[in-house]
Amino acid sequence: MSKLLNEISRYVRQVLEDAEISNKAPSYLIVRNAFADLIASEVISRDEKLPSERLLHETIGVSRSTLREALALLEAEGLLHRMDRRGWFVSAARVEYEPATLEGFHTFVGRQGHIPRTEVLDQQLVPVNEHTSQIFSAPRRGKLYLIKRRRYIDERPVVVEHIYLDPRRFPKLLEHNLNGSLSAVLEKTYGVRTTNADVTMYPSVLSGAVATQLHVSPSTPSLYISRVCRSKDQVVTEYNENFWHYSAIKLKLAVVRTRD
Repeated sequence: MSKLLNEISRYVRQVLEDAEISNKAPSYLIVRNAFADLIASEVISRDEKLPSERLLHETIGVSRSTLREALALLEAEGLLHRMDRRGWFVSAARVEYEPATLEGFHTFVGRQGHIPRTEVLDQQLVPVNEHTSQIFSAPRRGKLYLIKRRRYIDERPVVVEHIYLDPRRFPKLLEHNLNGSLSAVLEKTYGVRTTNADVTMYPSVLSGAVATQLHVSPSTPSLYISRVCRSKDQVVTEYNENFWHYSAIKLKLAVVRTRD
């Protein structure tokens, strides 16, 4: 038995025994609380992989369904996350995202002491559809660049982004290395800088290719963030859609009272 498994088993079994005397809570909630204690006390470290469900079930001595209820509750709270065919992991502290600042991913992640990384998954020209036609004021017979990228925090994949740009404004863009800051490429190569954006956010779920790319099961909760970015002349520079794993991010907004 590994040291971690032994520590988890010993503590959770003791908590269950103590709770059996008081009989105040259902077993899944007791197990959830015990795991939360182990995470808070850093017996289980951030980003650490848990032993398999089978080993936990056998050594803790609770039913498989009780264990899964406890893990699912911890996942819903953002303390754990599950990756397909890889198992359960303790989630790192969420990074703060401030939409009003227009700060880039590499900047705000690095500023918070984490290591950011960006990986291009696909890049191509795609037909303009009704939605993007309205955003870019582009003819329906035209085409746009679509760049799909996966972004990592401390080597954990946390967000997939789909970025649309107008090739008439950024010719030969796909010839550049886009595995870093796109805004830096646009500013340095084309002299275009985003100065304002319309941001839309709402809770969603990860599905299809995006779920696969983040190594999670379909229907995993997500935070969807889209931005229509513009330069100082109010021309659209890019339209991007970001599909975040819900446990990786928290929003921070500065609010100012405009009148009493």
